[in-house]
Amino acid sequence: MIESFPLYNGSLQLEFDSRRHSYRIVHPNGRKFKVPSVTTVLGVISKPALVPWAVNCAVDLCRASIVPGVEHSETFLDEVFKQAKGRARGIKEQAGATGHEVHNWIERYTRGEEPVLPSEGSQVRGGVDAFLLWLSQHTVEFIERERAVYSRRNRFSGRLDAVASVDGALALLDYKTSNGVYSEYILQAAGAYPLAYTEETGTRLEKAIILHLRKDDGQFTAHEFDARTLKRAGGAFLSALNLWRQLERLKKQL
Repeated sequence: MIESFPLYNGSLQLEFDSRRHSYRIVHPNGRKFKVPSVTTVLGVISKPALVPWAVNCAVDLCRASIVPGVEHSETFLDEVFKQAKGRARGIKEQAGATGHEVHNWIERYTRGEEPVLPSEGSQVRGGVDAFLLWLSQHTVEFIERERAVYSRRNRFSGRLDAVASVDGALALLDYKTSNGVYSEYILQAAGAYPLAYTEETGTRLEKAIILHLRKDDGQFTAHEFDARTLKRAGGAFLSALNLWRQLERLKKQL
């Protein structure tokens, strides 16, 4: 499925291919150029916790499947090891699907619809409950939801979750349903998205809020970043973008 977003007063269009999860810019002359997404760029950042987590996922599956003192056939073991190799990917995909459902519910709710609450006790319900709890504690007026952004100056793209007035301050909102909040989230929510949003609209954001919605207990943690931090995070993201581009050029020489 291809989604199209007119940007910069219709002077160009941003296309998103959901199957390939890729963005392209379409100029008025019809020429199309692939542009990196914010998440693609931030792939250059080291994630030291990821490898041990993936190893533990595989070990846990093996431990649950292989009974000590019991002889297992080679065919059975081959199947266990095959499943263990893909265990981390499967967990990540399931978490992504849950996060997508939570985001979708929030978008519909903040547009004034009345979506049915997810099943009690489900992780989707936990994320939704966490959002509603945060919302009940603040005065929030939503201005933008699921807005596509593109920086003509720096040539990167993405889609932010929301822009809203929160207790009188203009803020970018980023919803996270992962198990933790990681450094690359700051560069995404407080760096890249504010850069692109301000470049196109001319509107300066006063802060960014990473809203960590805990799926297991329906609680939240709000991480707020002021205007000074947004400037620093923007500079840090541009450094990551430069590194990503240089690596892409160097790969072509291999």
